[in-house]
Amino acid sequence: MLPLLALLPFLALTTALPAPSASGANVAPESTGTAITSKLPLKLLASRQYSDSLVERQAWLKHQAKSLQAKYALSLDEEWKKLIGMSKRDAGSVQLEDLNYDGTYAGTVSIGTPAQDLLLVLDTGSSDLWAAGSGCSADFCKDVETFNKNASTSYQKADGTFRITYGSGSAAGDYATDVVDLAGFSLSNTTFAVVDQATSGLIDEPLSGIMGFGWTALASSKAAPWWETLASTGQWDDPEFGVHMARFRGVDSATKDEKEGGEITFGGVDSSKYSGDLNYISIDDSAKDYWRIAVEGLSVNGDDISLSSPQAAIDTGTTLIGAPSSTISSIYAQIPNSEPLDSSVVGSAGYYQFPCNTTVSVKFTFGGEEYEMDGEDMNLGSFTDDESMCTGAFFEQQMSSSSPIQWIVGAAFLKNVYTAFRYEPTAIGFASLLANGTSS
Repeated sequence: MLPLLALLPFLALTTALPAPSASGANVAPESTGTAITSKLPLKLLASRQYSDSLVERQAWLKHQAKSLQAKYALSLDEEWKKLIGMSKRDAGSVQLEDLNYDGTYAGTVSIGTPAQDLLLVLDTGSSDLWAAGSGCSADFCKDVETFNKNASTSYQKADGTFRITYGSGSAAGDYATDVVDLAGFSLSNTTFAVVDQATSGLIDEPLSGIMGFGWTALASSKAAPWWETLASTGQWDDPEFGVHMARFRGVDSATKDEKEGGEITFGGVDSSKYSGDLNYISIDDSAKDYWRIAVEGLSVNGDDISLSSPQAAIDTGTTLIGAPSSTISSIYAQIPNSEPLDSSVVGSAGYYQFPCNTTVSVKFTFGGEEYEMDGEDMNLGSFTDDESMCTGAFFEQQMSSSSPIQWIVGAAFLKNVYTAFRYEPTAIGFASLLANGTSS
């Protein structure tokens, strides 16, 4: 999924690939850590969503849509490609930072020898790792920490160039390998991209890049992602990672930039964050691309929405919830006085709004269990001159018939559950949060 940010979703393209070792791409990374499980704090970032300026808020809204569309561009149907102007072609935890009242969730990643700390979006909807390099000429690079390849004794340039394309711009750079450390787990020879060219508006400070937690099949480099290497080589107590995304919307004491935005636990899960047992939904080996499972049911204000068990990407790097146009219209039909967002708002296609004083009840069914969204998460805020109308978190995203996914489920839902991503046996698990996921 992104700052409240659909979290900078992207489409990764490559003109050449890194030369694999004799035994395969990104093989032989060595674990230099001793942790079996570890926790990474998350940070939640601030953005233009809550600006006093209507123009700034509308720019944020447009960016969310463009980012989500670009991230999943290859899966969109032809009509939507034209709409956005695209052509065919044992455990450790990391604290998350909550950037912008439940916008972008990011964590600190260390790259190189000696380690250089960078704040990156942690994204289960993609599989590549990239960071702004010290030679980056883009405006955003002036205000963020960058990776200095010349300062790392373990840096090795790899063959090939990397290019990412977002709805709001693009970036390019070179592939390399180096030591990557997260939550005490350190892997040498990890493939990543050092970005030195980027268009303006691509990413917001203080973010320096993105770290993908999807499967190898999605990686433009064809190299196994950091997490998959650790999980597949027995370096974790349990071959899974668990995600808790804290909620600060509706909390009066919250600041726009919350350091304690949640947590990712590597090598296991943190049972202190949820109640009951995790409900694991199995994933076939043939489906190891996105982290995807079937949406078995959805109700809005007590009325069931007709579905045919569509496949959904579970995406920590996206803010919104994307679904087919017909489903979106059915969802908002259950909300009194809702309507498509005014077409005079640039980039508003696909959004709906409803009276701000309306509390919307949304319940998903996954793996035979029902999970409810907090009303705060359905309401993105006001983005028109009429401040009595607020925009909803469900957004039209029309995928092609050949796409493996039809839905994208981002932070708007994931803040309401504890989520486990299990390598073997492959599954996604959900459990109800303690204290409803709100930090205090």
